Amino acid sequence: LACICARRLGKGRSEHTVILGMLMTSGLIQLFCGYVETYAFLFPVFLLYLLLGLLSLQGQSPLWGVAVLLGFLIPFHFALVTLVPSMALLVWMQTESRSMGGRLVQGIVYCGLSLGVAAVVLVLIDFDFAFYIASSKSTHLLPFWGGSDFVYPYGLFSVGHGIDVLNLYLLVAPGALMGVFLVGRWGWLGDLNDRFLFAATLFPVVFTLIAHPGIGGFRDWDAFSYPALPLSLWAGLRLIRYARGTQVG
Repeated sequence: LACICARRLGKGRSEHTVILGMLMTSGLIQLFCGYVETYAFLFPVFLLYLLLGLLSLQGQSPLWGVAVLLGFLIPFHFALVTLVPSMALLVWMQTESRSMGGRLVQGIVYCGLSLGVAAVVLVLIDFDFAFYIASSKSTHLLPFWGGSDFVYPYGLFSVGHGIDVLNLYLLVAPGALMGVFLVGRWGWLGDLNDRFLFAATLFPVVFTLIAHPGIGGFRDWDAFSYPALPLSLWAGLRLIRYARGTQVG
C-alpha cells in the first residue's frame, strides 16, 4: 500500500522514492509487522484513508467512501476519533460552491456517516460499552503539573513530558521531522493536500500531548504513533513541492 501511495501521489522515480522513504523509515513499522492487538490492521487502513482523502481532492474518490472508511478505522483505536476534523475539512474544501449552511450540513452528514459506521461496527463485534465505561479511568488527561507515581510520572507542562514527546516523534517519524523543518520557508499550508494532511496530523498530535491512555509518552508510544503517517506524507509532499520549485529550466 505504501508503494501504491508513492505511485499515486508522486511523479517520477525520485518523487516516488521520497514518499516511500518517508513511510518506510517510520518507527511504527514494527507495529504493523505482527504486533499483537489491532495495530497490524490499523496502519494500512489509516494509510488508505489518507490516500483516498487526497485522491478525493482530485475528484478520483467519492467523499462517502472516505467517510465510510474512517468509520471502519475508528474502532481499531478510539484515539482515531481525532481524525473526524480532517474529514470535516475535506468536505468543507470540496463544497465551496454551496452556501455556508449547505457546507455545514454536508460536513455534519459525512462526519455523522463516519461515526455511524463506527457505531455499527462496534455493535457487530459485541463491544460492551457499559463495561468499557465502567473500567475506564476517571480521566485520560495528564495533570497540568508534576506527577506523583509511575503511572503519572510528570505533568503536562513538565520538561520530562516534553523530552518524551520529542523522543516519540524521533522514533515514529524521523524523516518527517527533518522534512517539515528543512523546507519551512515554502509554507506549511501551500495547497489543499497540505491542509487535509495538516488537519489529519494536528489533532492526533494534540492528543499525544494531552492524553494519558495508560502510562504516558515513555511507554504508550504505540498508541501515540499513528500521527506519524499523515505527518510523513505531509513532509514528503512538501519536500517534493520544494524540489519542483527549485528546479532550473
